[in-house]
Amino acid sequence: MIEDKKLVEALKGKKEEVMEDDIETLEDITLEDVMEDEQLVEYPDIQKEPYSEHSLITIDKEYEEEEDNLFEPIPTGFKQLDDILVGGLMPTNLYIFSGKPGIGKSTFCIQMMQQIAAQKHKVIYATSEMNKRVIMFKLYNLVFAINQAQRGYDLDDTFNINNLSIFEELIHKKFKDAKKKKLYEDIKNNYLKEFGKYIYIIKTKKTQEVIDIVKAHPDSVLISDFIQKLEPKRTYQSDKQKVDEVLKELDELKDDCKIPIIAISSLNRTGYNSNKQEKMSSLKESGDLESDATAIFEITQGDNDIPSDTLTKQISIKCAKNRFGELCDFKATYYPNYGIFTKFDKEKK
Repeated sequence: MIEDKKLVEALKGKKEEVMEDDIETLEDITLEDVMEDEQLVEYPDIQKEPYSEHSLITIDKEYEEEEDNLFEPIPTGFKQLDDILVGGLMPTNLYIFSGKPGIGKSTFCIQMMQQIAAQKHKVIYATSEMNKRVIMFKLYNLVFAINQAQRGYDLDDTFNINNLSIFEELIHKKFKDAKKKKLYEDIKNNYLKEFGKYIYIIKTKKTQEVIDIVKAHPDSVLISDFIQKLEPKRTYQSDKQKVDEVLKELDELKDDCKIPIIAISSLNRTGYNSNKQEKMSSLKESGDLESDATAIFEITQGDNDIPSDTLTKQISIKCAKNRFGELCDFKATYYPNYGIFTKFDKEKK
């Protein structure tokens, strides 16, 4: 009976002494007797007991009650990348891709967008620089090249450029070859019919507009291109504070909507001077970018001995941070004419 009295005192949170004559058994105590406005969490060893929202038991309870699909990784479509990310992009996580201007960061993320949408998963591409039609043209050019490669056209054959690329025709809205135009329209229409509803493209520099479209389509992957150009809702005094405020708002967004975010980041000018692996501080206004990101990748030029007039560029993708997996570097072949990254080769650090 003494043990019962102690437990009752703990449950009621009262300092006054509990009289033995007032209580016969614990079963006589109702839930209302024990608590008034406190939040309760069930626990297997004790029938009912109050815990704060920050206790391990509460956190565990919330985890168990969440839907299983919140913890399913979303593959990027790049197998080697997915392997080190333990399956792909995880909800409520931030992934940073950085590099010098013109290295192919946006093109890489457009291909990732196409590969995620191919799994019938929604993707929002928020661009702060390129016209959204240019993003669309790059996507169509990629899809056209993939289709033509599947028909047998060799990506490495310079004579196939006209058969594999339509970017120039789309920019000028003019096809000289009627057969090529018809083929493109068939490929495009089939693509739109199957995957068009999974891709959203918005041009904006305001985080509020990004937040609004994500909340309208909460089951999405967000690609932000690029983070230093976004304007936060809150006021700021410096470029670094501006980036920190943007990160705070994106952090709230990914947690509220339970989505993964891919953000493209520029480098500091000092990071332009070498093809060697840069430190995370090379990220422009790096500050919270380093601490908030789950993984950070830097895209750099690979083999400098390859002539610039060839069809391909050798690219290195260096993993500077990975909270859940290994650190490693990739070599890849980039076809700028077609917007395709392929032939990945992983190198452990």
